[in-house]
Amino acid sequence: MTRVLETKEPDYGFEHWIDLPSGTERWLSSNSAPVLSEDGDVEYIVVGFEDTTQLKEREDKLTSDKRRGLGLSSKQLFRPLLDVADGDMRIEVDEVVRLQDGSVLKYITGRGISAKELIDVFDQLYGVKNTRLLQSGAGECRVEVHVEAPTMSLVFAELGGQVKSLFQTNGAAGPLLTAEVPGDVEPRTAVQAAQKVYPDIRLESQELQYSPRLLYDIVEDVLTERQFTSLRTAYYAGYFEKPRKSTGDELAERLGITRQTFNQHLRLAEETVLEQLFDASGKAAR
Repeated sequence: MTRVLETKEPDYGFEHWIDLPSGTERWLSSNSAPVLSEDGDVEYIVVGFEDTTQLKEREDKLTSDKRRGLGLSSKQLFRPLLDVADGDMRIEVDEVVRLQDGSVLKYITGRGISAKELIDVFDQLYGVKNTRLLQSGAGECRVEVHVEAPTMSLVFAELGGQVKSLFQTNGAAGPLLTAEVPGDVEPRTAVQAAQKVYPDIRLESQELQYSPRLLYDIVEDVLTERQFTSLRTAYYAGYFEKPRKSTGDELAERLGITRQTFNQHLRLAEETVLEQLFDASGKAAR
């Protein structure tokens, strides 16, 4: 209110807390605006309060999130990759998008392996329907892989985690698949789930890691499933790059929707992401 009196301008999103007699605290967000007289003086101030305690608690939980990093080995999984491995090689999983028919799109970056070798490897793996080259350059390539379940990526997604790399050379210790799961998921649980796809999977290493994901989780919550799928697919398929690696027609076909519907989902998703980024409170918090 003092700030409004001094500036005669509204003041939005002022955050503060109060201590209750019980010893707990409540977080508040206030918007204050002056009502001016004909002479331009502040006649009185209108203040609106919002209890944001739950939002703050959720923010604290998300920003203090612990993730468990896992290193796994499997001769069965690595066999096609070992045939082309020559020195340091890394195959990273950038993103996995689940489609309505139960299949998934994987966006893969390969380093230390040619685009042809990477595509040939995936053509040998069980469940791969087709692959599409997105980008190829010196020492690096990106592909889109359309694969049917079950996959390692879906196994970890169902645990609330993700596969980070399908293949990472690890010196004399041999190659590793790297993945992460929520900190409260026991490594044994993750390994047992992975063994349903590759029975010879073994745990080689584990480490608790700090991984803040506040904006990602907020955006995932406020977007519809189809909006979120369209946005992720567009980003990892290179739709926003110049020149574009994928067209809107190609992505709409992949998602089984019309180009008009894809554009609508993408536009609404973009609007929501920007709203969460630039709006201090966000419509969902009002």
